[in-house]
Amino acid sequence: MLILSILHNIFLTIEEIKQLYEGNDIEVVGVSLPVWYYKRRTSEPAEEVFCKYLLTNKNIELESLVEVKEERDGYQINMPQLPPGYKPRSISNEEWRGLSLNEQLQWYENHPVPKSAKNLLPISEGGAEYLSFKEYGRTLVNNRNIATIHIVEIKTINNLVNSLD
Repeated sequence: MLILSILHNIFLTIEEIKQLYEGNDIEVVGVSLPVWYYKRRTSEPAEEVFCKYLLTNKNIELESLVEVKEERDGYQINMPQLPPGYKPRSISNEEWRGLSLNEQLQWYENHPVPKSAKNLLPISEGGAEYLSFKEYGRTLVNNRNIATIHIVEIKTINNLVNSLD
């Protein structure tokens, strides 16, 4: 089976993150790394492709909770949405302190936090300054049906700047 895997690396300023979190569309330049896989052979090393990204944060009816669309000169990516009826996890300090380390780890496993644009917010505002997710799909290339994997990584621009030091 022919598979196309595309890694999307996008870096945002805090202002862009806040706009996106509030539901505004933003357009930025990012890097995609397409790799083809066929019968244990790959097209690696991948060449970086700089392209436009239209990032949206719309709670719309989709087949999946996230959507990556190919555009003429880049991609449109809708951020993952919280599942309908999601309630934030909570536990009192008193209960937490009464749990053993194994019980705490088990509690985290049983109460996962779904990925959403909130993950991009600063740590001081309840975010992680990072969001990573995958979308699996199919597309037609030269009249051939192929499997696609979009791996999206969004970080703050500070991560990029700090990596240059």
